[in-house]
Amino acid sequence: MVLKRLVTQACVETAVEPLPPPLAGELRQLQLYRPDAFIDVSVGFQPPQLAVSSGTTLRVNPAVITGRLVIDVAASQGTVFALDMRVHEGWLIDRVEAVPADALEERSPWTLTGRQLRVRLQRAVRPDKPLRLQITAHRRVPTLPMSGKDFRILDFTDVQVRRNLVALCPETPYHFDLSRDAGLQRLDRAALKVPEQTLLDAPQQSLCYVDDPSANALAVGLSWEDPRYSATIAIEAAVESQRIKETFRIRCVPQASRVARLRSGARSRTPTRPGVWSVTRRGAVGPPRGRYRSDEQRRDLAIDAAASAQ
Repeated sequence: MVLKRLVTQACVETAVEPLPPPLAGELRQLQLYRPDAFIDVSVGFQPPQLAVSSGTTLRVNPAVITGRLVIDVAASQGTVFALDMRVHEGWLIDRVEAVPADALEERSPWTLTGRQLRVRLQRAVRPDKPLRLQITAHRRVPTLPMSGKDFRILDFTDVQVRRNLVALCPETPYHFDLSRDAGLQRLDRAALKVPEQTLLDAPQQSLCYVDDPSANALAVGLSWEDPRYSATIAIEAAVESQRIKETFRIRCVPQASRVARLRSGARSRTPTRPGVWSVTRRGAVGPPRGRYRSDEQRRDLAIDAAASAQ
């Protein structure tokens, strides 16, 4: 409770002292100087004071940006049963979840009216009960280059914002072309404290930065990254009478982007029967999805078994 109004008549306030620990509050002393003196006091609940830290992980391709926003909400005083946010133009909210899961109201946990998002809580946020929200959303890619403002999913209402972190991840085989990023406050994921690391869900090579006014000037384009890889080929040949049996082992290691097709050509005499090929990837062995062609001079193997450099 807090003191909202104190009106005195025929008395004077002589001292204001804090209450002894572990009590919290104030002790006010008044001296009466007439028998008809009175005091009119009005008290009420403390207004809630909330602070948030957030991390936004964004995955970008030429068509769509998908986002995962993690918000840690803490109250320094008061209790709150609803959180209000304003969704930025272009963004569509897909899902709202909470940790703990039963913190959200069961029947209508969240509503979106225009651009106003309201999250209703079954368990209030209070000083001893913080809350974590997880919001997933998506939007179409705006005109390139994108700006730092395009990566903001929402703003908070009547809340102190401690720090907003952003991680941008291009989907393979694309990479970012950055400009106007001189003032950007970049982050090293490994140097973040554990609570902030859990706000982001992105590979280490993602572009991570603090979302502050300096991020507004950021310009981000998308470019296709040609696949590059190294390969080693091992050949074994076994000769028996009039027959020769050849075994080819090809190991492909992507070095940039994704390798979606591996083409291997070998010049030799036409085999008496088509070869049998298998693909080993991350410990799994199986037949390749692709085709095998042979003619008198060349055998081609096209394997549709995409591998990534990440």
